[in-house]
Amino acid sequence: MVSYPRIHFMRPSYAPVISAEKAYHEQLLVAEITNSSFEPSPMMAKCDPRHGKYTACCLMYRGDVVPKDVNAACGHHQD
Repeated sequence: MVSYPRIHFMRPSYAPVISAEKAYHEQLLVAEITNSSFEPSPMMAKCDPRHGKYTACCLMYRGDVVPKDVNAACGHHQD
């Protein structure tokens, strides 16, 4: 359900965007992955997400991820 259809835009991004060699040796925290998904660099649309508000957010994680860590990381972006 979209509360304001005129201002509803889907803004996809992939995070983290790193090479396969670096991903093999480096372990990222859930908070780092979540924060990088809200940065302007991995966006598939030219916009600055720091100027505006989110009505909803959908993040999909892969691997050994605990929901408690995801909720804590997303809680920082609810301000």
